[in-house]
Amino acid sequence: MSGHDEFVTLKDGTMAIKDLIIRHLGKISELCCKEFTPSFWSKKPVKVGDGVAIVETYHPDTRLAYCNAVDYLHDIMAVYSDKPFLEKLKSINDLQDIQFKKFKEEKGSQDSWIWTKLEFKRKLFGQLILLIDRAKLFSATLNMSDEDIAQMLDEEEEKERERVEWEDENL
Repeated sequence: MSGHDEFVTLKDGTMAIKDLIIRHLGKISELCCKEFTPSFWSKKPVKVGDGVAIVETYHPDTRLAYCNAVDYLHDIMAVYSDKPFLEKLKSINDLQDIQFKKFKEEKGSQDSWIWTKLEFKRKLFGQLILLIDRAKLFSATLNMSDEDIAQMLDEEEEKERERVEWEDENL
């Protein structure tokens, strides 16, 4: 079974990469439907027998959850990286490094850095979506002719050559 099968759970219970990517995109979408908030504790009175107890609940930082989710998507998409993506990634990382140095010099708060980091991760997420589109990860393949499949494979090989060349030149 090739690594390019779509939406397949393998016999041993593992998932094909495309299935993992689509599920992870769903989780990121769920995060984006919530307000991005710092972590906090809430207290709620709860009746216990004849008395009242205070229950404390921790609410995680949804901004950091989003950042971590985008980083993970980047990790699983790395095999599909092409030259345009790698160039944009370098630009985003360079800008983030500059902002972080400025943040450290100004002794900014951790909270303000998390908001800044969130903006960079949103830009990275946009580039990952464009990469998914360029890689045609979720395009229909069942109705493709042999010529279309051959052309698609040639394009994938060319993208891989470009990615390797770019890495050799820049890393």
